[in-house]
Amino acid sequence: MRYYRIWKVDVYGKVLDLIEKGRYTSAPKVAKKLRVSDRTIHRAIAKLKEEGKVERVGGNKAGYWQVSEEYLAQRAEQEVNGEQE
Repeated sequence: MRYYRIWKVDVYGKVLDLIEKGRYTSAPKVAKKLRVSDRTIHRAIAKLKEEGKVERVGGNKAGYWQVSEEYLAQRAEQEVNGEQE
């Protein structure tokens, strides 16, 4: 499998979108869809978690990632005010 380099900001945004659309998506599935390594996805999720944009619900096996309520509220407020992230 060939991996293509894409900008980190682009990866973070796409990972966030995929988590929002389907919270049960696994890191390997996201990596395959975005054509990047599993490690890149794990780094992106760690960064998004650090920024408070995603949170883990449940354990490693049966749990899932979801976009945090705080981030969704912040994003909605920015959209109302016409601001960019």
